[in-house]
Amino acid sequence: MLQQEVLELHDQNYFSEKASKLENNSALVKDKYSFSFEDQYFSVMRKSGLSMLLVMADDPVLLDPLKNLVLNVEDQINKYNITDSQFLPAKEIDLLGLIDTLETLWHVSDFRNFQIKNKRLKRRLSEWAPSSYLIERALKDFCNSNAASHINIETKNKLDSSLSKYYVLRNRMVQANIRLVYSVANRFRHLGIAYEDLVQEGHLGLIKAVERFDISKGFRFSTYAHIVISQSIHFAIDKQVSLVRMPFKALREKATVEKTRQNLEQSLGRSPTISELKFHLSDDLEYKSTHISNAIEPSANSQTIYASPDDSELIEEMSPRDQDVKTSSLSHADFISSVLASLDDRESYIVRMRYGIGLSKEYTLEEISQTIGLSRERIRQLSHHAIGKLSRSFSHGL
Repeated sequence: MLQQEVLELHDQNYFSEKASKLENNSALVKDKYSFSFEDQYFSVMRKSGLSMLLVMADDPVLLDPLKNLVLNVEDQINKYNITDSQFLPAKEIDLLGLIDTLETLWHVSDFRNFQIKNKRLKRRLSEWAPSSYLIERALKDFCNSNAASHINIETKNKLDSSLSKYYVLRNRMVQANIRLVYSVANRFRHLGIAYEDLVQEGHLGLIKAVERFDISKGFRFSTYAHIVISQSIHFAIDKQVSLVRMPFKALREKATVEKTRQNLEQSLGRSPTISELKFHLSDDLEYKSTHISNAIEPSANSQTIYASPDDSELIEEMSPRDQDVKTSSLSHADFISSVLASLDDRESYIVRMRYGIGLSKEYTLEEISQTIGLSRERIRQLSHHAIGKLSRSFSHGL
């Protein structure tokens, strides 16, 4: 059965017919497809990766690139801890050893044994069978390298055809689930990023979900895609908006608070008070007080909060002694600012609040943790780390 499947995949007409049937299916065009159709579609997508490997296995010139591709894919799997229930490591099935044997048989012109071993290689490639997106990336790198210039035109056309069929299948599945991106992106509005950018990040997440979905896990693709799209948008918001990375739950709650605040501002014709916003928010919010404080009283910006007005005109009206005191104070402030500039934004922000530098008072660990959304212990660790960094810089300077 396994050998028959490999031979079917090697037949380009078989794969073309499968792809065209899925492409012309009316259920897919309407974005409404059954469980069986979804499983069939992802099964054909996975087999498209195997078809790429079979094309390389047929050409003796590509045996060495095939071995490099196997090593590259296995390295990616081990590096990023990619889990795949259908994947068998190449070491377990002695895939690399068989490729070496085929290279030796070809060099000694033992074509009879070469054909027998080549069929065995195709079976083992079907047993190896990693996710198609890993094969596609490695094969694309090979096609763009100088080594691809040595292969004949017929084999190159077959490789290009296998890649293009994979892209057709992937893009069709992305188009069928495009509405899911807009549905998820709507839940992340009011967080400081344009809706169009949220949708673009969601599209990238959807492509990743289509490439990495494993039908053997036993759940629907929409369930998996919803999680991956949400994570993709969440990471984009973390990079572009927040000074520090917020928990996923806190980010979702912030969107709810911002939407409620904007609705109240439109209905009242003014900014709502703390009590008004608190009244219209659910008590189930875990970070409710922090969100309310940030929504009504804008968060301190470490780049502008410590800016002071230009006192040059006031100095001229002071006595010489007061001028010396003021000049010394300004020099001291410049020195402190230059020292804190050696820290990153988050550490500088915490040190300034902890010791009241440029502020009206010193803040406690609890107050700082509520302001930036980290635990008291984490604030203490960051403060201790920043002070140690400043101490080391002073010792080196002296």
